[in-house]
Amino acid sequence: MPADTTLASRESWREFVQSFDAVEQPEHRRRAARHDVGHGFVEVYELPQTTKLVTTGTVINVSENALMLRTRASVGIAMQIRIELGVDDDEFVLIGEVRHCTPTVGGYKLGVELLWE
Repeated sequence: MPADTTLASRESWREFVQSFDAVEQPEHRRRAARHDVGHGFVEVYELPQTTKLVTTGTVINVSENALMLRTRASVGIAMQIRIELGVDDDEFVLIGEVRHCTPTVGGYKLGVELLWE
């Protein structure tokens, strides 16, 4: 996971997101375009403690303000979390809030809104 624990900047995250193809969706469904990633690795930590590992998983898709993860364990709705994410050679440390957690084959789909300020 990221050796540098500095939080990612919004600009560096935006550049990363735009490096993937956008998924076509009806305009009324999303505030921002989703970009399929389909791989990578994440570790999810509970805040304010950043040492309590909650679960691990993979990245499904990303947008400028959110991401969808597939995780091994359920995470509580509205929980603020720290995400350490690695995709190929890119690594990010992000802060977000869980918006939904849905059971799926092999774990849970976790929708996370990124918190920038």
